[in-house]
Amino acid sequence: MKSIGIVLRKIQINKSGERKYTPRNQYRKQLITLLKKLKKNDPTIHFQYSIEKDPHSRFHVHVIINYNNSSNLYSGLSRFIGGKGSLEKKDE
Repeated sequence: MKSIGIVLRKIQINKSGERKYTPRNQYRKQLITLLKKLKKNDPTIHFQYSIEKDPHSRFHVHVIINYNNSSNLYSGLSRFIGGKGSLEKKDE
């Protein structure tokens, strides 16, 4: 079983340029939903997380994920973060 550690900090920017930070309870709900989606293709996956508060009253999450199917993990995290291929390793 492979392991990976990541830090997540989600920020939403409105059309007017205002930044909206994700509250603690939303992080928890989103992580549980992410785990359910990842378990559909890799039933052995599990993770540990810790939600911490920044000095500026913002939250971020430390996640340690144990997995077997790396393509499932990278595609699921990419959809969760909202990027296209930001987590895939680039061959140069």
